[in-house]
Amino acid sequence: MGCSIAVGQRLALAVARGWSGGGRRWLALLLWALLCAISTTGHAAERPTYKLGVFPYLPATTVDRVFGPVASALGRALDARILLRTKPTFEKFADELAQGSYDIVFVHPFLLIDAVDRHGYVPLARLDGELRSLFMVRSASPAQALSDLAGQPIGLPSPLTAASEMLEAELADAGLQTLVHLVRFPSHTSCLNAVLALRVAACGTPAFSLNRLPEAEQRQLRALHQSAPLPSLAFAVHGRVPAAIQARLRDGILRWQPPAQGGGTLALGAGQKGFVPVAADAYAAVRALRARLQRPGLDLAG
Repeated sequence: MGCSIAVGQRLALAVARGWSGGGRRWLALLLWALLCAISTTGHAAERPTYKLGVFPYLPATTVDRVFGPVASALGRALDARILLRTKPTFEKFADELAQGSYDIVFVHPFLLIDAVDRHGYVPLARLDGELRSLFMVRSASPAQALSDLAGQPIGLPSPLTAASEMLEAELADAGLQTLVHLVRFPSHTSCLNAVLALRVAACGTPAFSLNRLPEAEQRQLRALHQSAPLPSLAFAVHGRVPAAIQARLRDGILRWQPPAQGGGTLALGAGQKGFVPVAADAYAAVRALRARLQRPGLDLAG
């Protein structure tokens, strides 16, 4: 029942018909006011709900464990419910991103420029530091330079990963793009395991993914080539979220600091830093690299 004047009049009439006391209309209006107060209090107590989408750089169960505390902290800062969401593949996540399914996202730089340039998102803050990707080979591999991989199979994750785009640019710059056989893998870990199993000569992966392997396996690998750096992972918010909420989100993220010891809270390894504001030209290098690869970006919703 709404709290309109018409509702109050109907309630007053109903009470008047059932009670002949002189204060019947006043009692009806009092009941109406009480109902309105209860209704208003109930609506005020309802907290808004926002979806936080995390790109699938971790298995879904690990995303829940790692980002559960992040979602809780953001919820407290906003006095809102934060629903944590991810997808099993980059393709499915990118499709949801293109549809604007998430209110808040944590993404790599190429997904960020797609979200901002094409899908109505606003950058909030990025991790301080650089994102780099590596070509990893077995420790005993005879390869000493990227050119030594010519004619060999090279493993890469999904084309929608940052590592794939960064390292395909490295192959193009070295004139190797058509001289190697690219083999796609569903995850960074499966790609690295293929190197250990001698199925591919090298694997392209972000530097932070190496800590997911057991130490014994890490010792069997070495970095052959490192990509040029790009700005790191970032939070963004959809433009439909009220500006005041966007500001509170940004402030809360910028105040966050990683623990003094340990590998950080986002499973990015030791050396993880806090967040910094996103400058207007911060991702110009990402857009330039995308242009060099002649990739227009994602428009999966159309």
